[in-house]
Amino acid sequence: MSQAINPETFKRVYKVKNAVVSFLCPLCSAPRGLRYRSRLVLKNYLHITMINLVLGLILWNLMGFKVIYLFFIVWAGYEAVHKMLYRKEIPCPHCGFDATWYKRDVKLARKLVKDFWASREADESDPQEKGNTKERGDELLDDVERIGQIGEI
Repeated sequence: MSQAINPETFKRVYKVKNAVVSFLCPLCSAPRGLRYRSRLVLKNYLHITMINLVLGLILWNLMGFKVIYLFFIVWAGYEAVHKMLYRKEIPCPHCGFDATWYKRDVKLARKLVKDFWASREADESDPQEKGNTKERGDELLDDVERIGQIGEI
């Protein structure tokens, strides 16, 4: 099942630096990269420890040995921010495909891609580009629907 690659897909001004995961978007075949992992690694735990040490030194006179409990608060906050940054990176900036939503609900993923292309169409100012964008969006929506049907088999 070969898919024609649209050269417009690969025009981008921003390249992900220090990507920990590199892959192709399953819908539009655009090269993608993620800067964050889904889980914390040793480097992140070292950051948490350093933040905790600095806060501990600052707050030692106020809290004493209770400063130890700051570690869990810092850990929870750090992990929450890390997860938000990771989730923000998952949707494809070229076609709007979000693998996490596709995994949960195919119909909702299709709706999100459709909304992405509708908003992108509204942003375009050239009428000729609007038609091309709409056609490309319709092709990708058909691909999402076909992938969903294959998953149901």
